Amino acid sequence: MVRRARHWWSHLLLATWLLMAVQGAEVEVTLDANRLATGEGANFTIQVSGGRAEQPVIAAVPNLIIDFQGRNQMLSIVNGVASQTVRFSYTVGSMVAGEYTIPPVAVKVDGKVLQTKPQQLVVFDDGTAQAEPDAPAVDPQRCGTMVVELAIPERKEIYLGEIAPVRIQAFLPMDAQIELRSIIQPESGAFTLHNVSEQPQQSVETKDGKQHRTLTWFGGISATKAGTQSVNLSVKATVALPDRSKPVLRPRRGDPNDPFRAAFGRGAQVRYTENEVTLRSADMPLTVRALPEEGKPANFSGAVGEFAFDALEIPAQWKTGEPQRVALRIKGSGNFATMKAPELSPADLWKWYPGQDQFTPSDIASFSGSKVFQYNAIARRNGEYDVAFALSYFDPKQAKYLAIASDVKRVAISGEAMQEEKVPTTEVTAPAPAEDTQGLMPLRKRNDRAALFSGLAGRVNVFVLGSLALFFSALAPAAAWWRRHWQDPLLRARQQRKRDIAQALAEAQQHARAQSAARYWESARRSLQIPLAARWQVNASAISLHDVVKNCGPDSPVTAFFREADRWSYASSAQEVDWSRWQSLHQQALQSLDS
Repeated sequence: MVRRARHWWSHLLLATWLLMAVQGAEVEVTLDANRLATGEGANFTIQVSGGRAEQPVIAAVPNLIIDFQGRNQMLSIVNGVASQTVRFSYTVGSMVAGEYTIPPVAVKVDGKVLQTKPQQLVVFDDGTAQAEPDAPAVDPQRCGTMVVELAIPERKEIYLGEIAPVRIQAFLPMDAQIELRSIIQPESGAFTLHNVSEQPQQSVETKDGKQHRTLTWFGGISATKAGTQSVNLSVKATVALPDRSKPVLRPRRGDPNDPFRAAFGRGAQVRYTENEVTLRSADMPLTVRALPEEGKPANFSGAVGEFAFDALEIPAQWKTGEPQRVALRIKGSGNFATMKAPELSPADLWKWYPGQDQFTPSDIASFSGSKVFQYNAIARRNGEYDVAFALSYFDPKQAKYLAIASDVKRVAISGEAMQEEKVPTTEVTAPAPAEDTQGLMPLRKRNDRAALFSGLAGRVNVFVLGSLALFFSALAPAAAWWRRHWQDPLLRARQQRKRDIAQALAEAQQHARAQSAARYWESARRSLQIPLAARWQVNASAISLHDVVKNCGPDSPVTAFFREADRWSYASSAQEVDWSRWQSLHQQALQSLDS
């Protein structure tokens, strides 16, 4: 009870102290001159003591210029008592003579709103102020331009499944202040963007005879369909440009070297205008070719680029039925993000389960590097075998399929061969031969009661057969409707779609239990692409983050899931695994589609 009382009193004292702190907060305003010439500026300050203050918003007054200069915060401790003072400083004045009232300003201090007193200001015309010429409207090109090009400029075509490296550049004015407000995205669904560097490289370059601040990103693009397509990207930004059309207040006479303006002013007192813009790249025409069917190997799984086996790890000793880890590393350049793991041959000797995959990039666009594949393999039968990995891929430079094999490893497998699971078959027995009714049968005389019963049974059989005939004749229309209903192609498509979604969800759960992040994202993404494809009447595998943002909105749970899937799948470095968050995003996206 004593501890509870102390705990209660401590909370009461804290609440009382906070209340006194807020009640003790003070707001004071200062205008260092209340009479100015046109074009001059006076220092206007709002000082808050004894609490934490948010920057106030001052209501606009016609023809009165109120230009925010900065915020200054001071903390002092006297006799162990801390006090905080915040000062918001402005320059006020006008280019038009007249009497002005700076309205009361609401200042929020520790959640409580305090009001300042209004201030009076007289502006007279001394003939020194000059009217500013009307400035033309801001040219959209003035805010910056954007360019995208293949890292190998002489290439004019790519193949389906290939991730081609690109360089993306934004050329911005040297005198502008820039804030990026979105990630770079394709403008159409014909291409998907991969592995874009998070932080652009900054430099100064000359373009069209002018110097620009240049931002450069590196990444890769892959096409979703064959044909002649145009690559165009965009990014949203806030571009603040100097606006010479707005009047600029000068220091008033008698105070030419205002120390506050020197400390907190904006250089040569240039005022800025913010512009919300979308920088778009010009169309880059590109021919997208489908992979040829001629010469395609049977074990081709979609690898496009140039690859080679770099390392191999296969245990030499095995025992049937006991899993062991197998690993290999592939190096080269190409679509590592979507590459599937090659299988260990001979294939019928192994039963294997996917494990963790890890990619290590060697360039800024994650186009080249090495990828480690890990397996959990089980040997099916005993003996000694030569085993190896094989990979078939398409080389876009040579425009043909190539095959590579890893080093051969000799393995010894002990133990009894695993029993293969066989699908049970139903034995069909031949019918017993019919009795020969052509031979003589012994005659047997039935009594009258048996004859009577036999006649009654015949009549009953006739009645039953007639009833069944009427029943089936009435049932025929219903059966026909039922048959048409279940053979409806739309219904069958819906049923198949449900089965495909259920299979994708089951695979996602299986990969989550196996801790295989790459395969989890592949299955989980497919479970959402299938219903979206049905709604939008497009190919499920072609649905990308761009399509989801366009159709579902940037704040949709489905968009959040696809954005996280892309971040993991196309990240340039190892990412932290967060199964709980991933599965939560997946469930929210599924629920969003259901609703």
